[in-house]
Amino acid sequence: MASALTVEEVENSRRSYRKIAEAPRSAFDWIGNNRNAIAIIRKSSDEQSSISHETQESEIRAYCQQHELTLKPENIFRITESAKDSEHRRKYNAAIDAALSRGLRHVLFYMFDREARNLTDAEKNSKLVKADLLCLHYVREQKVLHKESSSSDFFMRNMHFVINTQFIDN
Repeated sequence: MASALTVEEVENSRRSYRKIAEAPRSAFDWIGNNRNAIAIIRKSSDEQSSISHETQESEIRAYCQQHELTLKPENIFRITESAKDSEHRRKYNAAIDAALSRGLRHVLFYMFDREARNLTDAEKNSKLVKADLLCLHYVREQKVLHKESSSSDFFMRNMHFVINTQFIDN
C-alpha cells in the first residue's frame, strides 16, 4: 500500500502515472483522471486572524497549480464556524455534500485542524476516502490521504484529531 505522499512524491507520481497510464493497476491509481478540486477554507471566528481565509486560499491555489488540480471559484468554500460539534457544522457539511454531488474528488484543507476538531467528521471523511469517493489534501503538511494510503497514515491523521480535541474540551 502507498503511504501519504509529500509534494515531491506527488510530482514524481504524476510523471510516472502519465507514463504508465495504459499499464494495469499501479500504485498511483488513487490520483485518477478527475482533477477537480474543492477548497474548504475555515476559521473558527471572525476574530481569528492568525490563519485568515486569504492566507489559506492563497496557499491552496498555489498548491492546486503545482499539482495540476482544477479549482473553480464556485468550489471555494470560505467558512467561519467552529469545528467542535459535527451536528452544528452546516456550512462544512454543505461543502462536503457539494464535493460529492459535483464530483469534486480532491478536497483541500489548509492544514489538518482546518478539517475537523471532532472525531465524528474525521470518521465520516475516512469512510469517504476508503470508498474512493474523495482524496483529502493537507496543503501545509504536504500530505494526501487516499484510498491506497496505509493504515498508519489514517492512524496518524486520527491522532491529529485526538490531539486537537484538547482545544475544544476547555
